[in-house]
Amino acid sequence: MTVEVDPRHPTHSQLVSCVGGTNLEIQSHQESVERGDRILFCTDGVYRPIPAERLPQTVGQQDFPLDKIVAQMIDDANSRGGPDNITALLVEVL
Repeated sequence: MTVEVDPRHPTHSQLVSCVGGTNLEIQSHQESVERGDRILFCTDGVYRPIPAERLPQTVGQQDFPLDKIVAQMIDDANSRGGPDNITALLVEVL
């Protein structure tokens, strides 16, 4: 599911695939990465309450350790009501 999905749609948070499910469909996406690139994996509990333009700004903070950036995103999501589970993993290409 992408950020563009309408949060008012009745199936906006429907789980369509999971590890351990009976009909797991593997989805993949290929991108070129370079040293220093950062990749954020997160649940909708992070990307729904935080404005879309704020996430790249937060992830791109070069002066902060990754764990501090993730903690900042979790705090931000919680301060905006934390309406869903909040899970985030931020990795940096070395």
